[in-house]
Amino acid sequence: MRKQSRLSVLAAVVAVALVPLSGVASAAPGDHDAVRDMSWPLGRLVQLSDTYDANRGGNADGCTNGRKHQAVDLMAPKMTKIHAAMGGTVSYLPESQPSYGWIIIIRGDDGLKYSYVHLNNDNPGTDDGNGGIEQAIVDGVRRGARVERGQHIGWVGDSGNAESTGAHLHLDIEDPDQQDSQLECPYEEARINPYPSLVAALERGDVPGSITPIGAAGGSGDGGGDADGAPDADEDPNPPIPTGWTWADVPPDGTHAGAIGTLSAAEVLDGCTETRYCPSDGLQRRDMARFLALGLGLAPAAEQFDDVASDDPDAGWIGAIAEADITTGCGDGSGFCPDGTVTRGEMARFLAIAHGLPDAVPDFDDVDPHSAFGPSIGAILAVGVTNGCDADGTSYCGSDIVRRGEIASFIERAS
Repeated sequence: MRKQSRLSVLAAVVAVALVPLSGVASAAPGDHDAVRDMSWPLGRLVQLSDTYDANRGGNADGCTNGRKHQAVDLMAPKMTKIHAAMGGTVSYLPESQPSYGWIIIIRGDDGLKYSYVHLNNDNPGTDDGNGGIEQAIVDGVRRGARVERGQHIGWVGDSGNAESTGAHLHLDIEDPDQQDSQLECPYEEARINPYPSLVAALERGDVPGSITPIGAAGGSGDGGGDADGAPDADEDPNPPIPTGWTWADVPPDGTHAGAIGTLSAAEVLDGCTETRYCPSDGLQRRDMARFLALGLGLAPAAEQFDDVASDDPDAGWIGAIAEADITTGCGDGSGFCPDGTVTRGEMARFLAIAHGLPDAVPDFDDVDPHSAFGPSIGAILAVGVTNGCDADGTSYCGSDIVRRGEIASFIERAS
């Protein structure tokens, strides 16, 4: 079974996606980019980019040149755990959802104010917006409550004006001591940039006790999904497998359990640890390559992409599907992006090419027949691999991430 340690994932993210900030001095008045002592706020690693200066349009306090974001958006699967970046006291928490979404504001022990915005507002497995506070915020985390650094406080969602942008955590930090004489409209003086502090937290390993690899949960469709299989901090990463179960985190009555069991027994699929399958983790492109190559009986082949090292454990499988003309890589074709996650659109193309399915018209309201993945989506629809992502089969949700549980059913149907 394949395993990936928390430290190896952390090192990969810091090395590839982040700008090293070692040795940066602590904050001084007016220094909006200095590093503050805070923890990584999510229960998994995600790609991190600096969106503090991003334009958000409109006017702010009469500014005609629009407003700036002055926060960091951490794009993460719905229901990813949110942890307190700093201990403190909950200073604001609404009783009903505001227009901008569920929010927790914590007055930190460091004197800063941390706002966590767009928390989940959906019932499990839906996008109904009717989840209520219990689906957004952990019970006991209420106004006036004390929270400790690293404590689980809520879940990522797409509430408020994030419904059209995808699930993410909007994190902004206010420092009342900020007095930047150079700061001009449309910036607010008290806001500071969380990005350098998040980078520093990752560099020193200041993360919740259990971090899962970059990937995604969430996204419904084609039979729904399984419960999140990622272990919490106090859980055994390799718990015993109950009698009659294939994996410790895949119950025999789970939606995709039959396909997972069949393909695991055939050694097409493998787990994320020795005894866990992690059905709700996002399917990485390296996983897709390995599962396809093993399912098709392809022999390992030499690596063909600049970002796949010869000693990468999946190099042979990636080479195999390239040699079979199932993939031409990502971007300009020089790389494969092995750690990227697979969308439903990309998955359709992988399966259609791998099984020689002819292009067809995709009968979904949200799929352009002439788009890059349209003909492949039509192809897998025509042979019954997919029935769409909603109950009435009118949408496909091509940009949603494929989960490890779902891919078992997709592969079994395509075979």
